[in-house]
Amino acid sequence: MSRLLDSSNMLATIKDKAIFSQGRYISLMNIIQGDIDVSQVNSSVSELREGNRFSFVPWAPTSIQVTLARRSPYDAAPHRVRGLMLAHHTSIHSLFSECLSNLKKLSSRGAFMSNFEKHQDSAEVQEELKSSKEVVTELIEEYKAAQTVDYINLRNSRP
Repeated sequence: MSRLLDSSNMLATIKDKAIFSQGRYISLMNIIQGDIDVSQVNSSVSELREGNRFSFVPWAPTSIQVTLARRSPYDAAPHRVRGLMLAHHTSIHSLFSECLSNLKKLSSRGAFMSNFEKHQDSAEVQEELKSSKEVVTELIEEYKAAQTVDYINLRNSRP
């Protein structure tokens, strides 16, 4: 199961390794397909929870969910085990930051605005973009704050 957590197997890759290493897993879900012994799965989950190789958020219990699926009848390799991991990781904020940066560049040039202005007034489009930028900025700050030990206290002290 630890191979699923290897950064070379991730679909969305964080370019800056320092940002990824500072990030924390919020939750994990592993879907394992094939013939596998449940005791192997249990020992792998225990190793992940007890080991220090992967960092989870300090303000919540380590959340690792595992679902076992039967081998597909259409699978030609009978002894092969496949896995899929869905991870909620705080370093995703860097991808949102990159998207926000690209959006600011495009909107400052007015790129692709004609497509939106065909259906709405220009002022409405600008207001919607401004609102979207604010939402993404808040999301980025939320993920950054989620990496800290006192995240719950920060959440409770907000208005």
